[in-house]
Amino acid sequence: MILLISLNQQDVEILKKAPTDISAFGVRHISSYLKSKGEECKIIFLAKKHNELETGKELRELENFVKEIKPDIIGVSLMSNHNLRAVKITKDLKRYYSRPVVWGGIHPTIKPEECLDNADLVFIGEAEHSFFEFYQEYKNGVQNYKTKGIVYKKEGKVLNNGVYPLCEDLDSLPFCDYDLNDHYVFSRGKLVQMDLKLLRDFLPFSQAQYRIMTTRGCPFNCAYCGSAFLKGMYEGKFLRTRSVDNVLEEIKQAKKQFSYLRLIKIMDDCFTINSVEWLADFAEKYKKYINLPFFCLVSPSTITEEKLKILMEAGLTSVQAGLLSGSDRTNKDNYSRYISQEQFLKAISILNAFKDRLSFSFDVISDNPYEKEKDYVETARLLNQIPRPFNLTLYSLTFYPGTELYRRAQKEGIIGKDSQEYITKQFHLLRNNYFNKLFRMIPVLSPSRANIFIEMRHQPIQKIRLNLYYFVYAHRNIMPDFIKSFLKKIKNYDKQRRD
Repeated sequence: MILLISLNQQDVEILKKAPTDISAFGVRHISSYLKSKGEECKIIFLAKKHNELETGKELRELENFVKEIKPDIIGVSLMSNHNLRAVKITKDLKRYYSRPVVWGGIHPTIKPEECLDNADLVFIGEAEHSFFEFYQEYKNGVQNYKTKGIVYKKEGKVLNNGVYPLCEDLDSLPFCDYDLNDHYVFSRGKLVQMDLKLLRDFLPFSQAQYRIMTTRGCPFNCAYCGSAFLKGMYEGKFLRTRSVDNVLEEIKQAKKQFSYLRLIKIMDDCFTINSVEWLADFAEKYKKYINLPFFCLVSPSTITEEKLKILMEAGLTSVQAGLLSGSDRTNKDNYSRYISQEQFLKAISILNAFKDRLSFSFDVISDNPYEKEKDYVETARLLNQIPRPFNLTLYSLTFYPGTELYRRAQKEGIIGKDSQEYITKQFHLLRNNYFNKLFRMIPVLSPSRANIFIEMRHQPIQKIRLNLYYFVYAHRNIMPDFIKSFLKKIKNYDKQRRD
């Protein structure tokens, strides 16, 4: 029997309630694949806020659980910013657990040798097949593992068996494991079996959604993203797509299992990369068999009026697109993201034509040491051209190992040679500066007011006003009514003077 531990994090956003996300596609897919092969598998979902570690009491709960179920292997799934937690948990496990503790996920894939300082074995890349094959070798007492996709130490020497070939037929894989009987989570200080209420409590943002991926791989090679590293590991086609019928069958099962579902979130890196033919087939069958509102991630370069019409007819109500920066220089030279201002504005025009039926949000990366004031000004001006209402998510640029931007920043001395800032940095916690506040405020400001803050940014009075606006917005949910009323009068007076 295998025990998988999924490390999850509550994102910390200043202006939003911190959500938890235990979608954990990788762990759920590995578990379902192992079960499809007749193996027993359990999952523990450990959710913490940024920079929080498991407490002594939680580790004792975990110890009692491990001693009770006696797993053959424990697998820990982690990203780079979960590393400190993974180290602490693994060190504690090794106090009483003598069998292998293995790691997998993007961080072990990129830095396998470093992870072997704590893990007994590391999986690299996609791991459904490699985990199962390794487990068979382990059960049969094999000492020199031949399974591809693993890295381990033997007599002090690091042995890398190379990558396991990508699964080309995604339809051959079972759906994500949502068998609540085998899933566990901490609730009120106790490690308890998952149930529907707990599952809904731990899903991000909306408690009535189901998250799904219809593809694997990403069509882009962004310099800040680990996906480009993964693509470089493999030969052959990296972007693979499931069949429409396979996707719909998973959603049908989810609807049957979770009667509370009100929204489907398609979490592909870019859903609109699919062909018009695939999307048309999907839309027709989705409307017939699912008929729920859905959300998807898109790229401005792949948005067309034809594709949006097809998807909206099926129930598309919201999209999220990456702007990254309003500076063409930054997108091209820093991010290797070749989407120009012209392309973005064209996409905005298409989206805005459907604004009565479609909401949209955009992602922007800030705190980039390679950007100058003029780049931030271009971003602000471009954001100010987006018709209201729209939502904006800001990310503080983080240099993740394995990425092109990480290597460049090290080479040019932007970050230290052995920098591990990515382990402790929270990419939603932005620097306290004028532009970050302005970016957050633009979606709720009139274009004329935002333009004043952009063009008169060096005037002390505008800095004071922006700070006031930002403070009110950031604390709007906790302010007494009389203060809200007073600030509204000030705002109206200010407007009358401008008019």
